[in-house]
Amino acid sequence: MRLVLLAAVAFAALVAHQRPDWVEQVQGGARLVAARLGDVAPFAADRRSTAARAPEREPDRTQALAAIGRAADAQMDAQAAEDPTARDRVTALLRAAAATMAGSEAMGEFRAMTEARARVADLRERAAAARIAGGDATTAEAQLTRAGAELARLTDAFVGRLAALGVPISRDAAENLAVSANGDDVVALLAAYANVERLEGELRASVAGAADNEALLRRTYAVHATLLAVLETVQAEVVSRIDNLYLPGSPRWTGRRGTSAPTRRAASARSATPGCARRSTPTCVRRT
Repeated sequence: MRLVLLAAVAFAALVAHQRPDWVEQVQGGARLVAARLGDVAPFAADRRSTAARAPEREPDRTQALAAIGRAADAQMDAQAAEDPTARDRVTALLRAAAATMAGSEAMGEFRAMTEARARVADLRERAAAARIAGGDATTAEAQLTRAGAELARLTDAFVGRLAALGVPISRDAAENLAVSANGDDVVALLAAYANVERLEGELRASVAGAADNEALLRRTYAVHATLLAVLETVQAEVVSRIDNLYLPGSPRWTGRRGTSAPTRRAASARSATPGCARRSTPTCVRRT
């Protein structure tokens, strides 16, 4: 994947030098780069995960192309700019684009479902405490019943949203995903794949009748390469978070990296990738 992306970026850099607007503004190249990358600062400061930043709706075509376009332009400009921070700016824009492409209604339902689960757990504890104390648990039990019904509704809604992304799963699998440590990361990853696939289809349709439009084809190729970079960004983050935050022996658990990092990374990749081989893993779901 990295070799493909490097080749794509190199081609995109060549295209950048061939663009008339670049040639006309070559004297002010540094200022042009600064202007194009000037909106990176807000994203660079946000170190939350892609899942935490993902909107609760799918991006429309305009939003997606705007986010991808900024990252594509930054990649091309970084090849020409003698700026040591250019790659950091590209990374920030790719992370911003990743968050945009990871948005979905499924994420909104997932967040609502996890909040409802916490509410049910709290009410269950209150009802149990009231019974143990010999008090009246009627009110808490009534609230628990209503909260349980709402959780069931939200779980069904989440299953439906995932099916709309091309990931049909059972209700039990949805509940397992809700209680897993990286459930939101998996939902973000699935949404990113689905949204990129949809946008790629729209791009193919838009250039189907424009085979002689060289400028459009070059721009479409640059967007395609950037979409691959976005998917790599999301995937790498999910694997890294599993490897460094969730697995026993990770830095979060021990304060240092254990000797089994390659094994942990291999397991992370399997559990984080849609359609992975380990079918027994709760967060391993297959896209269709």
